[in-house]
Order: sequence, then structure tokens, then C-alpha cells
Amino acid sequence: MTLITIVLYLLILAVLVIWHELGHFSVAKFFKIRVDEFGIGFPPRICQLFRWRGTDFTLNLIPMGGFVNLAGESAPSNEEQDSQSTPVDTQGQALFYQKKAWQRFLVILAGPVMNIFLALAIFVLVYSLEGVPERFPGQTFIDFVEPDSPAQMANLPVNGRLLALQDATGAAVEVTNIDAALDFLRGRHGQTVTLTLNPDCKRGVCTDQIATYAATLRTDEQIPAGGGALGVSFTDYQFVFYPWYRHIPLSLYYGCRESFYMIKQLLLAIWQVIIDLFQPGPNEAVLMGPVGIVSELNRSRLFQQGLVTILSFAGMLSLNLGVVNLLPIPAVDGGRLFLIMGEKIVGKTRINKIEGWLNYVGVILIIGLTILITGADIWRLFGKN
Repeated sequence: MTLITIVLYLLILAVLVIWHELGHFSVAKFFKIRVDEFGIGFPPRICQLFRWRGTDFTLNLIPMGGFVNLAGESAPSNEEQDSQSTPVDTQGQALFYQKKAWQRFLVILAGPVMNIFLALAIFVLVYSLEGVPERFPGQTFIDFVEPDSPAQMANLPVNGRLLALQDATGAAVEVTNIDAALDFLRGRHGQTVTLTLNPDCKRGVCTDQIATYAATLRTDEQIPAGGGALGVSFTDYQFVFYPWYRHIPLSLYYGCRESFYMIKQLLLAIWQVIIDLFQPGPNEAVLMGPVGIVSELNRSRLFQQGLVTILSFAGMLSLNLGVVNLLPIPAVDGGRLFLIMGEKIVGKTRINKIEGWLNYVGVILIIGLTILITGADIWRLFGKN
């Protein structure tokens, strides 16, 4: 299953990166900027697929996404920069560096924006397929069952409504809300509890069927990071379908809300990582690279949970790519946007003098950070013992 997880992850990542590069490509073509190559994957090149409007579309060996090679991304000299004429080829396509600042800004901005809008579209599609969330106060549903957990071994049904809990001594509680369930379980780690549920619930409506399940909770030492004693997450929400004339706008609303919420959480997480860098001692923020992501995907068996779950993951990953690429870091899109804005303050000539150096430093930092994160991922996987 690990191999399948790796292949699916790389496939999703490649599609999202190619979609990102398609944003740069489309806006560059709109402004008649020459694009020498649109690469699927990274070099070395396997073959040229075709040529369209002066652009070579190529297939490359490393399947990690793609790239767009804009002609004249770096200004070659002050004399050519300050020229009043814009070099063009026989098809009337200009070089990137001689386009106006706002045009270059939009070309660079288009990649991250494409990822963010794709994430929005995916989340709208997910809510269209899955239903929109509706809260049912006073009811506690099983939202997720962790693989290889006591809950899975007890065959607890996802979406089942929890009615009561009882331990081996006969102490019991009627579950009137999520906190009641969590409080009961919190004090009984390592013990066997009986859960009474309505196992057959759909869209917040349950049948009269009642079933009991016995599960032995994990001890404190057995609870994994980010997990719980039972291995479930509870919710008082269920996904509900409405008539199409209500369901479509509601899906759009919840898709937008989900996107903005995830952007907020991602920015807060990045800010926490920055703060932790300047604080002594261990920190709670954990950066995860491809190795860690694949390990977590494999552990949670996400790709076995159906199309909607896979789409949700793709939307989250696309949103991450879009937001991270907008950060003002050298060598990524946000850094380039920052430099273009800087032209209006210090002048284009001064920016061009430092742009190459900043991008070089940025690439070195990104490579170094990638090595450190990958090393930490491998240590978490194999270094615990």
C-alpha cells in the first residue's frame, strides 16, 4: 500500500504544480510574452510532445510537477533594460523583463491564484457531493475512526450516534453532548468501555436500531501523537442535502468558508513556526516534508476513504501551494512579487542588481530546509527506537 500511496501523492502533486504553471503560462501568453518551454516533470528531458505558438511542450524524467521557461526572466544588461524598444520575435512575442511592472506582477501572481481558485472549486465540489454541514445540538456522532485504533477493532460505525457509555464497574453516562463523552473516556484510559449507539444514521436521521460495542481504551503510553484513547473524533454536525436551488449556493458558501478558514490556519501555523525558531527549547510546531506527508497518508489510509476524501486532500494541498508561494521568500513567487513592487521604491536597476543574488540565496535556503525537514521526517519514522 505504501507504493500506491507514494504514486497517488506524486500524481496529485504533479497535477497541482502543472496547474500552477498553467497560470503563469496563460497570463504570459495573454500579454504576448515569449514562453520557450512548458515542461511536464523536471529535466532531464525525455522527449518533446509538441510545439504550440512558439512554445515547446516537453515530457521530463522527474515526475514532481512541471515548469514554465519564460524568455527574458532575468534582464541581461542595463543597456537592454533601458532600451525604449521591446525585443520581439517573428510572432510578436516580447521578453519578460521588458514588460511593464504590473504585467510581470500579474504573470507571477497567476500561479498561486490558480492554486487557490482550484482549491475553492474542489471544496465547492466536495460539499456538492457530500452535502452541506448542519448542526444537531445535543447529539454526538462518530466523525472519524482512526486506523488500527480500539475504535476500529471494535467496528464502531462512522456517522453512528453515541447514546451512552459504560465501564467495567457499571458506571455509566448518557451522552448528551461531546464533552460528556470526552469526560467519561478521559478518566478510563486502559479500561474496557461499552458504547451504545444508533449505528445507522444518515443526514442526521437515525433508525430505531440500537447496538453495543466493547472497546479497550489505549493507555497513556499507547496514545499516539495527535490521537486519543479510543481513536475517534466526535462531531455534532452531519452532512445534509437540500433541493438544488438551495444546495448549489450553500455549497458555494461553505466551499468559500472552508478555503478562508484553511488559509487562516495555515498562516497561523507558519507564524507559529517563525516564533518557535527564536524561542529556546523544544517547540510544538512540526514541519512535514514529502516523506512525512506520505507516511501520514499511509498511516491514516486516506486514499482508501473514497473520492470525496481524496478530493479534500487535493484541495488542501492546492491551497497550501498557493499560499506558501505568496510568501515574500526569495526564489518563490511571493519573493518575485515583492521585488517587482520594490521597483517602484528603489528603481528597477537596483532591484535587478540584487535579484539574482537573492534568488540564489533563496534556492540554497529552500534546499537546506528541505534536507532538514526530510531528515526530521526520517528520524520520526525510524529514529524513535
